[in-house]
Amino acid sequence: MNKTILFALVVLVASANFVFAEPSEIMEPNAHGRAMDAVDPDAMMDMIQTMVGNQAQLQTREQFDEAIRQKDQEMKAKTETMSGGKKQAYQNQNEVRLAVHTIHSMGNMIGSMGGGIGTEISAIAKQYNNSIQASLQAEEKIQSRSSLKRFFFGGDNDAAADLESEMLQNQNQLRELTQLKEQCDCTDEAKLIMQEQIQTMEQEQERIKELANAEKQSKGILGWLYK
Repeated sequence: MNKTILFALVVLVASANFVFAEPSEIMEPNAHGRAMDAVDPDAMMDMIQTMVGNQAQLQTREQFDEAIRQKDQEMKAKTETMSGGKKQAYQNQNEVRLAVHTIHSMGNMIGSMGGGIGTEISAIAKQYNNSIQASLQAEEKIQSRSSLKRFFFGGDNDAAADLESEMLQNQNQLRELTQLKEQCDCTDEAKLIMQEQIQTMEQEQERIKELANAEKQSKGILGWLYK
């Protein structure tokens, strides 16, 4: 909004205040015997700029929330078209996938508002998403392993090792995200949202750790021949 429009708003608000204010408020003398100004144009200009800024932030937040909801619905709908071990793997990891998507979107939003740190947040989220794709493939192998094969030969050690490798990489990225969150010149609300997503990612790390350990401990009656 340019200065001309803002000035017009100042005049409009000033006129409205004059019409609706009580006479005693308009004509009350100050300490020097002069009538008090009904409106300070400079103060009103600042107030309008603040109101415009707050409205823009509100719209951005509403658009952000709606985009996240749509992404969640999109992922769930896509998962429903899957079957077997692939569907199970995606169902297990959809929550962390949404958390990473949220972090990435927040990084983009912070960057668009002039926060250089937003680019770093988005970059880490993108790397983390690549790691999730590898974890999905490894978990799909585990979830798809037949009961008969598991009975005789135990779990898939290679898939478990892949999960552990991605888990170690993710730990470093989580530490970086936590540091960036603390350094970010963001609102408390934005930091809280980021922290919630980081907690979801940390919880997924624990689940992956347990899954990998269980897979390695599954020996099978003939597992000693191959392990």
